[in-house]
Amino acid sequence: YFCDTGLACFAQSISSPEALSGHPLLGAIFETAVLGEIRKLASLLATKPNFYHWRASSGAEVDLILERDGKFFPIEIKATHQPKVSAAYLQKLRKSALLMPPIGLISAEEQSYLVK
Repeated sequence: YFCDTGLACFAQSISSPEALSGHPLLGAIFETAVLGEIRKLASLLATKPNFYHWRASSGAEVDLILERDGKFFPIEIKATHQPKVSAAYLQKLRKSALLMPPIGLISAEEQSYLVK
């Protein structure tokens, strides 16, 4: 697992944004880049959040969960310009004792969304 997305791209011979856009690792590399930026921002906080990834046996998962003061903030990270979160996915999360939407959604889109 690479924390440096530039090194990860180099190791995969990805030399341009165009090459990355069609690569099977696009999602993982985008998630890594976003997580790195969030970790940098969190390092400036007086009380640092804990970082988690969550996956249920049902298959539901959350890319990033920030936990601070006993509160959980689930965040989905999508490397698409048209992010979608299905109703079935939200239903799986609602059944979880740990996580309840709303969910933050970070994507390659210029506009932000709050998924309820």
